[in-house]
Amino acid sequence: MSIINVNLNEAVGKIKPMHGMTNSPIVNGSHDYRRQWKRAGIPFARLHDTDYPKGPVVDIPRIFPDFRADENDPANYSFKNTDAVIEGIIDCGAEVIYRLGTSIEHTRQKIDTIVPTDMDKWARICCNIIRHYNEGWAEGYHFNIRFWEIWNEPNLTQDDMWQGTQADYFRMYETASKLIKKEFPNVLVGGPTLAEAMEFEKNSLKAEYVDEAYARAFLEFVKKSESPLDFFSWHLYRRNIWEYDEVCHFMKNLVVEYGFDDIIMICDEWNIKDENNDFALDNGTYVGNSDATQWLDDMKSEVGASFVAAVMITFQKGPLDISTYYDSNPFLTFCGVFERSGFPTKTYNSFRCFDKLYRLNGNEVKTDCDTENTYVLAAKNEMEAILLISNYDGKNGDVKVNFDGLPEGKKRYSVVRTDKYYSHTLDEEGVLDGNIWEGSMLKNSTLLITVTWEI
Repeated sequence: MSIINVNLNEAVGKIKPMHGMTNSPIVNGSHDYRRQWKRAGIPFARLHDTDYPKGPVVDIPRIFPDFRADENDPANYSFKNTDAVIEGIIDCGAEVIYRLGTSIEHTRQKIDTIVPTDMDKWARICCNIIRHYNEGWAEGYHFNIRFWEIWNEPNLTQDDMWQGTQADYFRMYETASKLIKKEFPNVLVGGPTLAEAMEFEKNSLKAEYVDEAYARAFLEFVKKSESPLDFFSWHLYRRNIWEYDEVCHFMKNLVVEYGFDDIIMICDEWNIKDENNDFALDNGTYVGNSDATQWLDDMKSEVGASFVAAVMITFQKGPLDISTYYDSNPFLTFCGVFERSGFPTKTYNSFRCFDKLYRLNGNEVKTDCDTENTYVLAAKNEMEAILLISNYDGKNGDVKVNFDGLPEGKKRYSVVRTDKYYSHTLDEEGVLDGNIWEGSMLKNSTLLITVTWEI
């Protein structure tokens, strides 16, 4: 039996926005998922690979298609498709993390991931995009978008994301970040949105991996050049929860080492994946080993649901400030939250669960569990307490929850379950007998237990 202790008298901090998404509820200009986004209370939307591959509308080459044109003339910009994407996000109450740059290019010929021929002009274009969305320029808006991220995964220099050198990216970052902060001192700029290129050993990250060398070089450059750096962002695709925990702490320790103690830490791409997920696209069909096929299935099943809950719980308990899951676009491979039809998957349910704690307007409280692969998070306010449990890749078994600090008097409870047989289903409710709840959990399942009382 798994024993879970919830100490409602010991607050440990606020629930952070760990249930963000990549992309928008408006997809390809015609598919509208705002109802689903609002239901899950998505707090952040990071814009990258948006409407890919049909037309990544937020990309600079799509908004400003002729780099030879006058960047100060609004007539040379095409904002309408991007406007629709961002309007949908704002309507859902989410904040935008706008990636300034371009989407990944899986094509043989690389067109948009080249180094800008004029860094200063590229930076001025970035400023005009900010001006459009924050200051009404070019029949624009006053959305007050705070987060502006410079490029995506520039450490993939031999891949599909950046055709320049490390020095090229650093120069572009310096040029753009300094001009953006000069023109808009109240916005936040950051990067470098590191792609993972790591090897792992449990409880000890290896020192010889690309990201550490790149991250150190970037932080050293930013420090010496006195370039603005309000947030530090990185990506991780793994199956093991401990890897997310170790990388979070590693990255935080790294930025502190370089003097960026209070910097905002963001993981704005993550999903279930491991090194055996080799696959290829052959005439619209994914082919590869059996693990690749299983991975695609896992993303949307109870496995993905328990994985996502476990990662968000781990992020919440670590030094991360914001996370955005990759991806919410049903037409992309990495979308685990919607079917192509737009129907929510079991994985989507975990975002709904986490949002219940986030919107509680209370505090995270201390929890502990004696069982490996069981992840727990609880929060409370004056009227209720909510406990999220994820049994990711564990065993079938019984669960006993001790709620320490519940008030006297009648207390009602409910249990919402997602597993092999249920999908965010109200499984039981009633009057809590004392301060203990007992039940069971299947492998790869989540429980959301809510206890309410009257003052």
